[in-house]
Formats: sequence, C-alpha cells, structure tokens
Amino acid sequence: MVTLDGACYMRAPSVTRALALVLASIALWPARGAAQERTSLVLPVSIGGAHPADVASIATQIGALPPDQARARYDALASRPTAPTSEALERMVARSRDAVRSLALAEHDAAREALAESLAIAERHVVELGRDPARARQVLDTCLYDVRARLETNDESAEPRARACRVLVPRGEPSPYQHPPEVVELLTRVDAELERAPRGVLRVESEPAGCIVRVQGVELGRTPYASERLAPGEYDVQVECGEARGRVQRVIAAEAAPPLRIDARFEGALHSDDALALAYRDRADADAHRFDDALRLATLLGAREVWLVEARGSTLRIDRIDVAAQRVIASSRAVGARADVAIADLRAGRSRDHRGASATDMAPWDPHPAPPTRPDHTIEHVVGSAIGGLGVAMFVGAWALYGSRVDLGPDLEVSQPTDPDFIPLRDTWLNRRYAVWGLAGAGAALGIAALPFVMIEADGVPWWSWVIAGVGLATSAIGIVEIATADTCPDHADHDRRCVDAAAAVDRGAIVIATSAPLIAVPVVYATRDTSTTVTVEASNERAFVGVRGTF
Repeated sequence: MVTLDGACYMRAPSVTRALALVLASIALWPARGAAQERTSLVLPVSIGGAHPADVASIATQIGALPPDQARARYDALASRPTAPTSEALERMVARSRDAVRSLALAEHDAAREALAESLAIAERHVVELGRDPARARQVLDTCLYDVRARLETNDESAEPRARACRVLVPRGEPSPYQHPPEVVELLTRVDAELERAPRGVLRVESEPAGCIVRVQGVELGRTPYASERLAPGEYDVQVECGEARGRVQRVIAAEAAPPLRIDARFEGALHSDDALALAYRDRADADAHRFDDALRLATLLGAREVWLVEARGSTLRIDRIDVAAQRVIASSRAVGARADVAIADLRAGRSRDHRGASATDMAPWDPHPAPPTRPDHTIEHVVGSAIGGLGVAMFVGAWALYGSRVDLGPDLEVSQPTDPDFIPLRDTWLNRRYAVWGLAGAGAALGIAALPFVMIEADGVPWWSWVIAGVGLATSAIGIVEIATADTCPDHADHDRRCVDAAAAVDRGAIVIATSAPLIAVPVVYATRDTSTTVTVEASNERAFVGVRGTF
C-alpha cells in the first residue's frame, strides 16, 4: 500500500492477487452450488421396533451426508434428544463440593475451575436435572457458588452471573444456610429487577393440544401455553404428549419471538440417538407418513435428495426421493448381498427388484396412491331393482289371490253339489290355490335373482347379512308351523268349513315361506361372490348338511 497526496493506492501485485481471488471465487461459485445441490441424505426407517438399517456404507457410496453429521446438524438446527444423567450428575455434585471446599479456603481460582466444569455439566443436562426439584435446587446452588466466588474476588460479572443463574433455573429458591447474605441479597435484587423489567415471552403450541410444557426441565403448564414471566434469554423447552421424554428445543423468550409449534407425531417418529432415523409403530403408520417426514427433514438439512432405507430381515427396501419435485425418483428391493447393484440402479434412476435369481423391473413407490375407483354399478342396480320389483309384484299378486280365494270359501261352504254353479265355483277355488303357489314361488325366485345386483359391496360375508338370514329363518318357521298344523282335506276338496280353513292355512304358509327365501339367501349370495368363502351342501337318506366356510 502506498500513499500519494493523502490517497491510498494498492501496489500492482496486490491488485493482481485481488483480481485473481475475485475471478476464482466467481469461477468456483457454480461448483459450490452444484456440490450443494448434489447433497443427499440417507435415512434409515424402522417399523414396529425393528432394528434400523446401517446406512453408513450407503451414504459413502452415493456421496451423501455422513449419518453422524446429519444427526449433529439436525440436533443443532432443530431439536436434540435428552442425554443420560447418572454419571454426569455424580461428576457435577463432586465438582460442586470441591468448589465449596475451595471457597472455604479462599482458593478462588480452584473454586472457579471446579464450578466451570460443574456448571457446564448442569447446562448440558438441565432438562433432566430440572425434572427433580431437589436436583434443580442443586443446580441453582452450584450456580450461586460461582456468584459467591466472583463477589469475593470483586468481579463485576457477579450480577450478570446471578441473572444467568435465574435463566438456568427459572423457578425455585436456593438451599437455606448454604450461601452468604450478600449472595442471597444479590439474587433477591436480580429477581426484583426481572419482575420490573420487560419479560421474556414464551408461547408453545402443539398438535394435539394438552401436552406438558417443560422449561429447563420444570413443568410449567400444558399446550397451548403462554408465559410472560420468564427472564429474557434462551431456554431448553420440551413438549411431552405421552410418557416419553420430549425432544429438547432451544427457544428464545422474547416479545416478538414466534410461537414454538410441535407436531407430536413427527417428534415421536424422529430419532437421533445414534443416527438420524425415522421409526413408526406399524406398516400403516409408516406408509402414511414416511414420505412427508423425509421431505421435512431433507428440507431442513438442505438436502436435494433423500434415500429412505428399510431393513426387513435380510432384504433392503430403498426409495430415492427428489426433494424439490416431491416425487420418488426410483425404488429398489434387494437382499443384502446385492445391495451394491441395487444402489447403482437407483443412482441411474432405475427401479428394479434384486430379490430373485435375476433382477426384474418394478414400479417406483407411490407414496400417495390414488384411491381405487369404485366400479359403476348403475346398470346392475337398475336391472336388480327391476327384477326385485317384479318379485314384489308377484308376492302382492299371491296375497291378492289368497284373499280372493278366502272370499270364495263361504260361498263354497254353503253351496251343494246339486247346485248348477257348484262345479265352476269349486274349480275356481282349486285353481286359485295353484296360482297363489306359483306367484309366491316366482316372487321368491325373482327376489333371490335380484340380490347379486342390488347388494352392498363387502369383503367376505358381513355380519348383518346373518341377521337378515335369521329373520328369514324365523319367518319361514312361522310358515312351516302354519302348514304343519293345518287340518287335512281330501283331494276333491270337500266344501265344509274345516276344509276351507285348512286350505287357507296352507296358502298362508306357502306365501310366508316363499317370502322368507330371499332373506335366507342374502349371506349365501355374499358367500358365493367371495372367492375365499365356500358353501358346501350334502344330502342323503341319512342326513342333510349345509356348510359355509370363509370370511365373516
């Protein structure tokens, strides 16, 4: 750099180097963008507690984000799981005691060192320590020991440290007789100032609502939750909709901060203990949500593609998804020994099944299949309704002829064989019996014939069809009783009262039995339409047997 007349100029070599750096940056910018676009995320998927697949080798093969880096990145950007506290708690307590002894001996440097380690442990595990009021108080005591060490060394950071202690443990009082009066007074003054100062606002919503909200491990309420009584700052927040520990969300409590929104189902499916993974209760849960969950994770991590990998015994299911287009590029199924070939096909955009002796083409996984179109049965319903209507007309005709035959009974009863109209009257009375039976039988046949056209679609034999058949059997029993209890009458149909009444009872029984036949046939027709259901009929001199086997 040189100065001329008060102005600064760069030497030529410096200018050359600067221009070279600018040109190199411009030249490399597309390459960086292309590399970023090629970022892939590999996600293991487990169902029903199955062990997730090891995806480290797959991530290496396709140049994807390493699983440990994907987990660390998600934990930093979104939420993290809780960490075990048993050994950490013991270490925190031990170092806190070391600090107290050092403070008693006025060894402030040693005390500050022990407190720094103890508080670092407390801050990492505060969400678990805060669940127990005794442990939360222990954390607050340890933090206040640090305040004491700063006060005794005239460190101006003592008061800010006291404010940090209140953020670390939002509620609760320190242990009595553990701290000198100046420390207690300072904490009291800080609490009073925080009460007067603008408060940190925290709003939490969840789906479903009614979930427990924990701040620094301490339960403060249920969703939807809103609080304006927190000191401004960052807090670890958990939302728990069941017995499992909620994932830890790092939230800023401030006036203009947006509310924290938690999807409990997604949080429950997400795991990042060892690697970033998705876990589902059952196959239906996985099929309904794995695609959208994968897109959500990939978008947050800036991945262009996501590869879903599920291990089913020795078989791998791998689906490659384009995040921007929100579509499945290719899918593959392979046994472990042929996973490398399957991955090569997926990278080339080919969907192939490698489970058999030779690879076969397959369709890519459709995450949102269209519901099957229901067939149009309009014509069948029209035909069935016409046949059924004709059957009903036959039954109506049968009952009408039955009524007219009953009306002829008194006339036949009082007539004598010597009367000139006796023979025509008797023939009419007899012929109407056969017409009644014929119409009733035709109505039964037409009713049964109409059933396949008008019945509701169902898998197997629905339970209510057996109820209808039960009503039909009860009705037919009434008809059988009518016929069985009717008096006998000679073939020439004597015209006395007993013969006329017996004939009416037989006619009624025949019509009732015919009417019950379509009802009894309902489950039988369902069974014959279902290929998984079989009907067996056996008849011999010794017995008659009807058996139905299938789905009911």
